[in-house]
Amino acid sequence: MTSKTFKSEVSHGRLSISDTRNGLFTVAVRRGGESVDMIDLKTETAPALALAILEAAGFVGDENMFTGLAVANLRDHVEEQERITAESREQAELEAEALELVNAWMDSCGAGKYPSWEHVETGRREQGLAVARKAREIGAEK
Repeated sequence: MTSKTFKSEVSHGRLSISDTRNGLFTVAVRRGGESVDMIDLKTETAPALALAILEAAGFVGDENMFTGLAVANLRDHVEEQERITAESREQAELEAEALELVNAWMDSCGAGKYPSWEHVETGRREQGLAVARKAREIGAEK
């Protein structure tokens, strides 16, 4: 297990970051000898957290070649991950709409419905996606 602890020089507290299990890591804030606030985060959020820390500390430009490069690279990575996540979400929504349309068609033919998108045959998937895209276009025109 990897762990890093940072002691505050301006307040009575410590920040501890440690890997835990199953793709998670824990951030803990200890205030004096009192309470502990903890949060578990997915490891894929670490670059966004690092970027937020650097930006909050004022490392947003290239005043220092190394931190400036780190900020720029982290920003590029975070933006790319956000784009990939948005595309995945959009695809999942389109597939859900396509499943509803395919199942409506199957129901009108007296055939059974598909329990999930994975059960739909490849050819019918392509048809369902095409119909779902066209339905979105029609909806957008209104």
